[in-house]
Amino acid sequence: MAPYSFDIDADSLVITVRDPQLFDAAESIVSSFGIGEVSRAADRLLIHCANIDDLALLGELLADRAN
Repeated sequence: MAPYSFDIDADSLVITVRDPQLFDAAESIVSSFGIGEVSRAADRLLIHCANIDDLALLGELLADRAN
C-alpha cells in the first residue's frame, strides 16, 4: 500500500497519509507552507487542501520525504 493517497471529489481535496513515519513531516509541510488543514486519527493523517495547486505541491513535497 502506498504511504499516502489523493482523494479528490466535488467538495474536497484530501491527502490521506497512512505511513506514521510521514505524519510529522506532513504536518510540518502544511504548517510551513500554510497549504491545508490537518486532522489526525490513530492510523492516518488527513490533510484537507483548499485548491488543486496546494494539493499538487503537498504531494510533491511528501514524495520527496517518502523517498
